[in-house]
Amino acid sequence: MKDQQELTSDQAFNRRVIDIAIKLAAMAMIILWCFSIIRPFILITIWAAILAVALYPLHEKLTGALKGNKKTASTIIALVGISLIAIPVSYTHLTLPTTPYV
Repeated sequence: MKDQQELTSDQAFNRRVIDIAIKLAAMAMIILWCFSIIRPFILITIWAAILAVALYPLHEKLTGALKGNKKTASTIIALVGISLIAIPVSYTHLTLPTTPYV
């Protein structure tokens, strides 16, 4: 009788171990899948954090100069940043030759 109870408790333990192993494997697969989705955005997010920290003192000074208007300060910083990219790109486009080299 005791051997049969040990057998059933061993079977119950084995089933719990297998159940936990399956759940851990499924969780690991989901975590890896989520990481593969997020991976292309990690570098962009790091650069965004760097720019946010670097531009914060400028934003504070500009907000003070605009008498506390944070929206206008943010808009000015955004427009300057866009201009720093758009002006050289448009200039490059204007100076390109019109006919391709053959």
